[in-house]
Amino acid sequence: MQAPLVGDAVKRSRRQGNMSVTPGGALVVSLDFELAWGMLDVADVEGAWGEVAMRTREAVPRMLDRFAARGVEATWGTVGLLFARSREEALTFLPEVRPRYAPPLVDPYALLQRGAMRDEAAWFAPSLVEAIASTPGQELASHSFGHFTALEEGFDRASFEADVAAAVAIAAARGVRLRSWIWPRHQVRPEWLPILAEAGFDVHRGPARHRWYAPGKGRQGGWATRAARLADAYLALTGNGSFGATELDATAPLLDVPESRFLRPAPLPGRPLWTVWEPLRVERIVAAMRHAARNDEVLHVWWHPHNFGGNVPASFAALDTILEAFEVLRDAYGMASWSMAGLADAVRAWAGRASRSEGSPSTSA
Repeated sequence: MQAPLVGDAVKRSRRQGNMSVTPGGALVVSLDFELAWGMLDVADVEGAWGEVAMRTREAVPRMLDRFAARGVEATWGTVGLLFARSREEALTFLPEVRPRYAPPLVDPYALLQRGAMRDEAAWFAPSLVEAIASTPGQELASHSFGHFTALEEGFDRASFEADVAAAVAIAAARGVRLRSWIWPRHQVRPEWLPILAEAGFDVHRGPARHRWYAPGKGRQGGWATRAARLADAYLALTGNGSFGATELDATAPLLDVPESRFLRPAPLPGRPLWTVWEPLRVERIVAAMRHAARNDEVLHVWWHPHNFGGNVPASFAALDTILEAFEVLRDAYGMASWSMAGLADAVRAWAGRASRSEGSPSTSA
């Protein structure tokens, strides 16, 4: 039964006029890998949250093992400072031009220069970076050098250029060429995309295509918007979030691969009310994957590795359910797994073939 289903997906695409970029659909996974650098203004990173960071370090290899076992590609948007082996090495890559930080934001460069960090394991992760790089199908990407929040006051073009240069430099020192950019806190600045293109990037993650997820300053919207997004994680209030790969602009210097669904953290132990809702949280994503597979669309799921640090067993149970569903859809429909860069390559290759086909002379009588 499996092979005919895959064939039907391809035939369906041909009936629509031309071959789909993603016959059987595609799953894109991206992760915002930041550890303490993304939490400076929202958590006590040297206190209780430090324990989450330690559990995150243990969770990353387990994620990689699961991705490798099931043939799932993923893009790891990594804060550049995590590449450093120590505070001393990190200081050698600090950008000369820096943003002006104002409360509640915390200046990571000032913190680094003061040496105000007890446990470097929460701040630097070269061994995890190497593990990602050595795992098949995993793409090391950038989440900026110092978790650069582009829409905040005091964050200007010059400091962004310097941050991008530092991110590229520290990755290059590890032999990594960065292609994909994931904006910290989804704070997309379209007018700065040429800076990324000049630095060698060719794909970025844009926001989900709904007004509730529009880029903004701070923690992304007021209480009503945040409440709506929370409800949307359990109930299909904004649809599936999947999109057709042919909708993406293959001619843009940076291909925008928009996010679809956020895998929210599992409820913390001791919260029975949220535990009751847990199956809905996971089924929300599985149902969206099913829709994407049946309609030759792309679903882009993202999360932070540290989201798994609060309730590790429940987090991996949810991930296993999602990956098992992907395997079923791959067998039934031919659903593919791509990193952001991999999808960008497929979209551009397809667009090139389509362009050549349209430009070729007709062979009909």
